[in-house]
Amino acid sequence: MIEITPTQDMKLIRDCVCHPSVYSRIADDSYPVSGEFVIPLGEGFYYLKAVEDGELLGVVLAVTENGISCSTHSFFLPAAYGKTVEALKKAMEWVTEHTPWECLTAWIPESNSLAKKMVEKAGFEEWGFIPRSWKKNGQLYGAHLYGWNRGANHG
Repeated sequence: MIEITPTQDMKLIRDCVCHPSVYSRIADDSYPVSGEFVIPLGEGFYYLKAVEDGELLGVVLAVTENGISCSTHSFFLPAAYGKTVEALKKAMEWVTEHTPWECLTAWIPESNSLAKKMVEKAGFEEWGFIPRSWKKNGQLYGAHLYGWNRGANHG
């Protein structure tokens, strides 16, 4: 069973965010090399760790946008493959039970088809698209905006 709990363990967060299989997907051309990446912290940043049977699956970051909205970012390790949708749904349940957030959003580069499938299967809906808004390896891509509203579209 996947368990979701808040964490402030910087080593754990860094291990997830900067894992080579994760960082290579999330880092755009403006990011430093993974060893120099600074984990964002502070008020409004909430990291949720996903663990199954003692094994770390990854972390989900929720960043407060306003009193009822947050943007989400997921950093799942290879151990989570095949379980990312369930882990993301569990994180969404945690948010529903422990925060006032009514709206969750996620920006997904069009080049990341796995992330698109994950958020769609977890219940997010595509709300928009911004062309040429993400640069990876010198190439411009668009980004899809996905959203989820409490009580509106539980997938």
